[in-house]
Amino acid sequence: MQEFNGRTVLAYIDDTTSVDTPGTSMTTANAELMVCLTNNTFDGSTSAIATTSKCSGKFASSIGGEQSWTMGAEGNSALLGISEEAVLASHNKLFKLWRAGEPFWMFQYDTARNTMRYGVVRIDSDGEAYPDNAQATYSITFTGIGDVFDQDDIAGS
Repeated sequence: MQEFNGRTVLAYIDDTTSVDTPGTSMTTANAELMVCLTNNTFDGSTSAIATTSKCSGKFASSIGGEQSWTMGAEGNSALLGISEEAVLASHNKLFKLWRAGEPFWMFQYDTARNTMRYGVVRIDSDGEAYPDNAQATYSITFTGIGDVFDQDDIAGS
């Protein structure tokens, strides 16, 4: 079995395709790579609805409630060996998307497209660090809006 290396899972944004497009009609045709990421994440959660009563015994019980999801990205604001213009364009575009507060499509998938997570997001957190004599970095939190999709849902899969 081949190792699944996180380095092959990249993150992309699509602020061209309408957020009203059904997730199962989406393609990656307009997806733009987020340049020089050091880490990207997907987190899904389900809120618990307590069902514990006096009859439950010693342990609490619950059923699944609402589901939510986020994606995250951390990156370098510039990197030797990569076009400075490309890196800064990616970094600055993310800032502008946060400032606008408008939703857009986001994708994370490995280069073989064996695993994919995508959906409509908005940026709820944009952190930037400019330490003395060190790499400038940024950290972004993307909050999912509505359903999240995977590799089996993408158009043409």
